[in-house]
Amino acid sequence: MRTLTLDQARRIAVGAQGLDLPRPNRVDVRHFRNVMNRLKVVQLDSVNV
Repeated sequence: MRTLTLDQARRIAVGAQGLDLPRPNRVDVRHFRNVMNRLKVVQLDSVNV
């Protein structure tokens, strides 16, 4: 059985969501759509902090 460190598991989880990619200089609708297609979920919180 293979084991992972906590850091390795975090890197895998972040990478699987595509969140390890460099940020674009300017975000437009295309970037937003790509993220939504990759993540397949959006959470909207209505709590003001």
